[in-house]
Parts: sequence; C-alpha cells; structure tokens
Amino acid sequence: MCTVVGCAAGFADCDAMAANGCETATAANAGNCGACGRVCAAGQLCAGGTCSPDPLSQGCSDGTREG
Repeated sequence: MCTVVGCAAGFADCDAMAANGCETATAANAGNCGACGRVCAAGQLCAGGTCSPDPLSQGCSDGTREG
C-alpha cells in the first residue's frame, strides 16, 4: 500500500488519500491557505499561502466600490 511521505512545496495531502497524493495547491486556495484546513476569513484572499484583505471586496469611504 502506498502512502504520501512528503509533498512538493506549495502542495499538501489535505484529504489523506494516498491514491491522489498531494492534491491541494495551498498557495492560492482560500480553503487551505498555506496549510490544510487554514480557511481565509470572508473578505480575504489567499496569495502565497497567506490570507490577506481582498482589495476588490473593500469598499470606498463613500460606500461605493468605485474610486
């Protein structure tokens, strides 16, 4: 029986199924940001494995989304 020993940088075995190996790219996955199960909060995006505010979800001071 095969097991996942390690994953390449930026990938993880989040479902623990050896058959599909390191199936999750964690660099830009808001549900697995940088690690399995690390979920970005609403209004955030995952970039480089880190959750950060999504500039497109931020409104302007006048309540619009336009500059």
